[in-house]
Amino acid sequence: MRRRRRFPALLLAFSTFFTLFALTGAQATGETAGPVLLGRLAAPLFELPRWTPAHREDLQAAALARTTGPVQVEGLPVAVQVPAATALSGDDGQLEAAIAAAAGRRLWDEGRLAFADGKGATGDISLSSPVRWAIGLLEREDHVAWQISLFVALAASSALGLLVTFTSEGGIASMLRCTAFGAADFALASGALWLVAEVLSGGFSTPVDAEVARIVRDCAWMGLRAGFAVGFASGASLLVVRVTGQRDNRYAEWPGAVDEPA
Repeated sequence: MRRRRRFPALLLAFSTFFTLFALTGAQATGETAGPVLLGRLAAPLFELPRWTPAHREDLQAAALARTTGPVQVEGLPVAVQVPAATALSGDDGQLEAAIAAAAGRRLWDEGRLAFADGKGATGDISLSSPVRWAIGLLEREDHVAWQISLFVALAASSALGLLVTFTSEGGIASMLRCTAFGAADFALASGALWLVAEVLSGGFSTPVDAEVARIVRDCAWMGLRAGFAVGFASGASLLVVRVTGQRDNRYAEWPGAVDEPA
């Protein structure tokens, strides 16, 4: 009997964990964070700190030759454009940031297809597995998949929350306790991943691999914040319920209620 009552509670905790996982994925691949993370990856991947100063004069000449519109950046594996004013500024750091941002946006929109050649064939430049993995998981298509997963997880969590509330003796307190438990587990897992990625980011010899580790670290930080926020809110609400001594009296009237064995 008691195990039957605990099963929905365990499902709710797991569903909360998965909901936060999907939320973190949706945030990391969103229109704001996704291009930024991929832009950070593009800088070492295309060696922009070295490439930009060597091609600044060419970009300035192209900007002077135009009357309106952005300047096409030639010589990179990804076709990008930068504002003419940025190309004429003479600031290598500002120009590098603009190129990285444009490349990140292109990679987010098209994924690895952004490396396609002029004939439309998919590009196959020499990319290491971590880079392919990072681009493949942060592109726009995956953002849609994460949004769908988040919607399903939220629906499941809501249904399980109602089930636990109405079929457990603790009522709302049981639902809040399970939610807090799932959120705390997710926060701990995210914190552990953040720590591992932070350590690894300083141990890689190549800037590209180090940046991939930092991207993982920042995604884990998003998860840690989300888990802490949900866990804190659920824990605080549970404390209020406990202090005020409220109890869901509908439990006894619910047909699915299971009484404690004698």
